[in-house]
Amino acid sequence: MDGTAAILSFINISGDSADDWIGTGIAESLAADLNRAGVGATRTETASVPRATEVGLGAPDAIVETGRILGVSWLVTGAYQRMGDRLRITARVFDAATAAVLDAVTVDGAFDELFDVQDQVAAQVRRMLASGSRLAAARPAPAPPVRAQPPVPAAEPTQAPRPGPGSLTGIPERRPGPMTGRPGRPPGGPMTGRPGGPPGRPGGPMTGRPGRPPGGPMTGRPASGGPMAGRPGGPGPETGAPPRSEPAEQPAGFSSATAGSGVIIDGPPPPVAPEIVARDAAGRATVRAVRLDAPLRVDGVLDDGIYETVPSIEGFVQQLPIEGAPTTERTEAWIFFSDDAVYVAARLWSSVPESQWIANEMQRDSFQIINNDYFSVGIDTFYDRRNGFAFMITPIGGFFDYEITDEGNPNNDWNPIWNSSTGRFDGGWTVEMEIPFKSLRFQSGQNQVWGLQLGRRIRYKNETTYLTTVPISAGPGMFRLSAAGTLVGVEVPTGNRRFEIKPYAIGSVNTNLTSTPQILNEGAGDGGIDVKYGITQNLTADFTYNTDFAQVEADEAQLNLSRFNLFFPEKREFFLEGRGIFDFGRAAGNAGGQFRASRLGGSGFFGGGDVPQVFYSRRIGLTGGETVPILGGARLTGKAGRYSIGALNIQTDDTSGGALGTNFTALRVKRDILRRSRIGGIFTGRSVSVSGNDTNEALGLDAAFSFYDNVNFYGYYARTRTRGLELDSDAQGNEQSYQAAFAYAGDLYGLQAEHLVVGDAFNPEVGFVRRDDFLRNYVLARYSPRPSMDLVRQFTWEGSYDYFENGAGITETRIAQGIFGVELENSDRFSANYERRYDFVPQEFNAAGVVPIPVGEYDYQSIFLSYAMGQQRRVSGTLSLWSGDYYHGTINAVGYQRGRVEITPQFSLEPGLSVNHISLPVEGTYTVPLVTSRVTYTFTPRMFFGGLVQYSPVSDTISANLRLRWEYQPGSELFVVYNDQRDVADFSFGARRWPELRNRAFVIKFNRLFRF
Repeated sequence: MDGTAAILSFINISGDSADDWIGTGIAESLAADLNRAGVGATRTETASVPRATEVGLGAPDAIVETGRILGVSWLVTGAYQRMGDRLRITARVFDAATAAVLDAVTVDGAFDELFDVQDQVAAQVRRMLASGSRLAAARPAPAPPVRAQPPVPAAEPTQAPRPGPGSLTGIPERRPGPMTGRPGRPPGGPMTGRPGGPPGRPGGPMTGRPGRPPGGPMTGRPASGGPMAGRPGGPGPETGAPPRSEPAEQPAGFSSATAGSGVIIDGPPPPVAPEIVARDAAGRATVRAVRLDAPLRVDGVLDDGIYETVPSIEGFVQQLPIEGAPTTERTEAWIFFSDDAVYVAARLWSSVPESQWIANEMQRDSFQIINNDYFSVGIDTFYDRRNGFAFMITPIGGFFDYEITDEGNPNNDWNPIWNSSTGRFDGGWTVEMEIPFKSLRFQSGQNQVWGLQLGRRIRYKNETTYLTTVPISAGPGMFRLSAAGTLVGVEVPTGNRRFEIKPYAIGSVNTNLTSTPQILNEGAGDGGIDVKYGITQNLTADFTYNTDFAQVEADEAQLNLSRFNLFFPEKREFFLEGRGIFDFGRAAGNAGGQFRASRLGGSGFFGGGDVPQVFYSRRIGLTGGETVPILGGARLTGKAGRYSIGALNIQTDDTSGGALGTNFTALRVKRDILRRSRIGGIFTGRSVSVSGNDTNEALGLDAAFSFYDNVNFYGYYARTRTRGLELDSDAQGNEQSYQAAFAYAGDLYGLQAEHLVVGDAFNPEVGFVRRDDFLRNYVLARYSPRPSMDLVRQFTWEGSYDYFENGAGITETRIAQGIFGVELENSDRFSANYERRYDFVPQEFNAAGVVPIPVGEYDYQSIFLSYAMGQQRRVSGTLSLWSGDYYHGTINAVGYQRGRVEITPQFSLEPGLSVNHISLPVEGTYTVPLVTSRVTYTFTPRMFFGGLVQYSPVSDTISANLRLRWEYQPGSELFVVYNDQRDVADFSFGARRWPELRNRAFVIKFNRLFRF
């Protein structure tokens, strides 16, 4: 090994001065090791190097100058970070003559194995220097170093024109003439199919935007600076453009990003310009974003010069069907940014014609989009590896956006302002996205380090691929942010605080024939306002006055065949935004996500519906299914360091029905600990208790610990207090609830165990309790092999046992359950469920509101069969059969749930049907139907009509909820709503009489977003 090396002291990223000695020790150890290997290495004190900080940041001229001063061939720099008992060391080697980065290495290990970690770093540095010596021997003598050009001053009238849209900074100017490195494109000729494209696709001109003459210069988008230089047939460099440094003088900003932001990259060091992506052996990736001089025009046509100048991100790998295998369809992506936005673009090759793509949904945020072909991007702006934002788009322009909290719990009611467009080319389809910085939250500081995941669904193959390797057991890959790549180089604007004002006006005509006195065609009008203000770049305050939710879709009817409360999801936008922060007692990520639920309640996600919710926002503004006016309120959400913060305060008004004006409060704090774990606390309260004559409060602590990929421990402790409510001696001390649970959610094996207690007097009146006064023990085991079969993707065998007893120690419920499931390669699923159940009914109740179940003990069994047709089909949904015992009688039920019939990609029907035939020996025979049907017509992704028609046997009514939503400009909407409910108790087709009207409303609501 020839040459000499200078070892600079390693930078302490942790910032704890007590660990400064580690950097000195690393440098001393490294110098000694290199000397033993025959390299003349010396450790150089940072203080003796005039431009040491710039060397650490990768400044080319500082590296060359320092190398000349020290008289060495190589400079070795690095950083380290200590987190508890873990240590990470990163080292880079620079060629002192050219400032080129030879290579970089990152080594993790336990702190008490420091010497072993140092030895690994030294071995890698020796390898780098050996490689560098061979390159130096073959290289001619270097030219004198050129100092990088100073920044170009602000534009003045005498300067050359600014480059047009889509031009770059930081990318070396291409020389005139043919483009090197991309075979298959002759100078000045048309673009041919790129190497590596779909097999069997012939070369030939790419069908981009019509009108481009073959062989002529590619001008990109219109720009004041003229055609892009350096393209085949182009005129050469732009007149007046300042000279740019060569790539070797623009190394990646690894030290810059880490030292500048205090974040150490979880992955390989950033790529050196002009490279865009760096990967390591573990499948991790670091991507460098490229700055644009001007905004990109987002039209889905990748005809800008930047798409030829900037290399694409490739190398996507499968999650499904073969974890870690290369994608079967070539996928290219780019990440750019301007002063105001981040841009994501992709070219998605396909080996089959468009007629075989699955693209049948255009409506924004429709769950059907996830069953289409799509391209998606996930951004973890805080780089906490657990929370983020995701954006998804289909070939026909349907788009979906959502928040991710704790590597799961997606919230698709997060509706930021962003722009997207899709296009076509001869080999597939294209995407361009524009995501304004004002639509995101991020840490302060201009230089950012973000998490990044890029994904693609190839639906006709049932294939899912990502930028980085994501285990199958993780579930949806966008959720597993700890497996995402890293994005560096993004420079955010200063003073990016968000300030939005959104006033609304509403007018309505109402009829209610069930009220006293009756209301007939009564007109009304009102208005209100919402304000959003960014206190910091990562903390946002929301204010609302005279809040109205008339445009919200009606609840879907449910059939309750058990004796416990039904749960209805929140649909109101104000309470849905940022809801993940207020979640309490949940496991992290996808733990428990594969576990199923009993037909009558019991096991399920995170313990199923039997786990109480300490905060349930539907308690605010709704009482007994009736709307309570909201006078106003405020909410604070966001992050402060490793803390997630949520605070909510809402004041409701008195109602004519006798409900008193009430103040509701919710406070939530969570702290990220370890790699994927958290602890937290919550407080909820209401000023007027439902069950007492004073206030009601709830306090709770929770924790979730995730280890490796699939091991999770989680639990909570909560306690309530209702002032003014006197408890009897038996209930005192039962105002608490707690849970301790374990879940292993691997792909091949699954295991879950849980202990849950809910006291008889546990009463969170801003929460939801499905069942009280019980102790529950639950265990589940699963085996899910993936056979080597053409038709079958995965088998599942699952067994579980659920045991409930009440506070007096009396057994109330036992459920032994066995499930066999098959997932086919075409995404169809079949399952067979056998259940043996014991129930003690302490008080008579009416199942489904009409079937009387007397007090008694019941031991019974049943089977449940289902076949789910893949959502990519024109007709899809789940067919089900339930047959067996039901308490002291029998039940036979058929159903068609989550149905969908695609008429066109814009027009669909979603029917749902359940018919339950229950026979009891004394009480008689009952047939209980439930019918729902939804129709959707999507004019554009931002304008749709939806209708929900339902029949409920409990209320003997048929209802219709018809809605037109038009987002006429980003963030501003017009709603037209018609609601109609009719009584069918005495209705018969033979009488030819229309069902009698109960209530009706016609509503028009208009809002306008002002963004500053």
